[in-house]
Amino acid sequence: MMKLTKKEQKNLENFHAYLLTCKKKQSIAEYAKMFGFKPSRLTSAFKEKYDKSLKRVELEVIMAYAMKQLIDGEKVLYIATQLGYATIGSFGRAFKTVYDRNPSFYRY
Repeated sequence: MMKLTKKEQKNLENFHAYLLTCKKKQSIAEYAKMFGFKPSRLTSAFKEKYDKSLKRVELEVIMAYAMKQLIDGEKVLYIATQLGYATIGSFGRAFKTVYDRNPSFYRY
């Protein structure tokens, strides 16, 4: 079990709260810098505390936002670009990882 200082515990909780509101992919290094961790320590501590990788949680949160955008009628290309994906294909693969369907299935 990883031993975190009180400051690290608070920073990890703040990071988790931030991650639950994110709407764009960021690197682990960026997150670590923002919240005062080394990248490997952040990923290990997050996984231990929340029982999921931080990138998986980030993906689930971002794709939930994408789903809402799709239902609201936004174009897939616009959503992919806004969320930080380089191509529609990479966005589609990420979306399918979470929802087992392509984004176009949810466009109304």
